[in-house]
Amino acid sequence: MTAKRKHPVLIVASNLWNGYRLSLIGYWIVFVAIFVGIHLGLPINLSKELGVGQGIWTGASISPKIYILVIGILLTPVSLSSFVSSGITRKHFVGGAILLSLLMSFISAIVMIIGFPVERLLTDWFGGQEILVTPPLLQSGVEFFLGFLGYFAIGWLIGSSFYRFNWKSGIAISILSLVPIILIEMVSGTGPIELFGYTITRPSMSFVVEMLLVLLIVGIIMALNYGMHRTVAIKRKLI
Repeated sequence: MTAKRKHPVLIVASNLWNGYRLSLIGYWIVFVAIFVGIHLGLPINLSKELGVGQGIWTGASISPKIYILVIGILLTPVSLSSFVSSGITRKHFVGGAILLSLLMSFISAIVMIIGFPVERLLTDWFGGQEILVTPPLLQSGVEFFLGFLGYFAIGWLIGSSFYRFNWKSGIAISILSLVPIILIEMVSGTGPIELFGYTITRPSMSFVVEMLLVLLIVGIIMALNYGMHRTVAIKRKLI
């Protein structure tokens, strides 16, 4: 009996994962090593007096977000032509790329939420005086997951625009891509936002509404990516 052939979307996702997993693992190893090194090399006294704080890890997600953004930018220019030349349709490539984005965002979110108890442990071990508050891990995991997914989708949109259009249009779309980034940070952030010298106060929303809005933004960007891939001309592999 002939083994059932794997679905093309899964083929794309599997091959993309094989291509990017070492980069993802290597990035997180370096990132965590630097984080631990900061705790080893600096006094962990995050406040002048004994108090309660959020620690360093809370604001550490910007670096992995940029990493995920870059992976998204590279995705179409590096990989699309190879898959299409092997008989994979553009539609299946988009499906596989979405699965990759979900997997990478999920793994990154898991690492981020594990970081909170690790930070508390390091603080206790190395004499930190601040009492760290661990946020609700499930809520934080959802927030990190959708944030990473949003940055991946935006990066993918930027890379696809340079592949689909000329460089001028690519630059224009890259600049416009700042809008969904700002929206995601405004919706999922806490407290007032400093933007171009102006302080913006976020409207009060429940966590569920915030995450639904981020999911809506991600869905719109993914739909734009799909639209750009439907009839894109296949170019010679750039890298």
